[in-house]
Amino acid sequence: MLKYFPQKSTKMNIVTVSGTEGKLTINPETGQILARTGYVFIQEIDTKEYKKKYPHSEREDVDILDVGYWEIIEGVVSYTPPYESWREERDEMNNQ
Repeated sequence: MLKYFPQKSTKMNIVTVSGTEGKLTINPETGQILARTGYVFIQEIDTKEYKKKYPHSEREDVDILDVGYWEIIEGVVSYTPPYESWREERDEMNNQ
C-alpha cells in the first residue's frame, strides 16, 4: 500500500529585475543573482534600499531603474543608485 506524504513547498521566492538590456532573476532577501540574460556586469541588487523605499512591496517584476546595484567593470566595483527621477515620474503617472 502506497502512502501519500505531502511535501512542504521548497519554492524560493524570486523577483525578476528587467530592463532594455536584459533580465535578472534574484533572491529578494539577499539581492543575489540567480540567473541572467544581459546585465553581465551587475553583481548584486540592493534589496535593502528597495525594501526601505517600498516596505510592503510584494512585486515579482521590478524595473532595473527602480533598484540600486553593484557592478564590476574592469575589476572596479561601483554602486549605481536607483533613478530617483524615474521613480518620481512613475509615481506622478500612477497618481493621475
